[in-house]
Amino acid sequence: MIETKQDLLVAMAELTACSDATDWVLEQEGTARELWFRCQDLSWLIWFAGRRSPKVIADFAQRCSDRTKAYTPATAAARAADAAAYAAYYAAYDAASAARYAAAAADAAADAAAYAAYCAAAVFPEESERQRQELHSVWELIK
Repeated sequence: MIETKQDLLVAMAELTACSDATDWVLEQEGTARELWFRCQDLSWLIWFAGRRSPKVIADFAQRCSDRTKAYTPATAAARAADAAAYAAYYAAYDAASAARYAAAAADAAADAAAYAAYCAAAVFPEESERQRQELHSVWELIK
């Protein structure tokens, strides 16, 4: 369970988070939850959540894809987001069923989710804020 800033730093070290993210956390004050909600970098939130729970981030990617299709079903971005979401979904379930491939599958899930989110946010500006809200809400599932 990640409660404190130190807990977050330990989890980040275990996942080999980049130095920029680690430096940012070190510079901040507050609990792990407060830092999670303060973070403005959606790609990092997706990365961390994806490595903590591939299924959670695969579900997130699927919701991004579904919303994108609802905006304009025929756009290339919607198709790309959909493909990325399905890749994340299957990667997450592969991780659950094959422990020795879990790290690679978690990476694939997070990367696919990030791509799905990027596609949606690039085409639909209002999607970025929706993604931020969703990523904040997954904190309880990944801490």
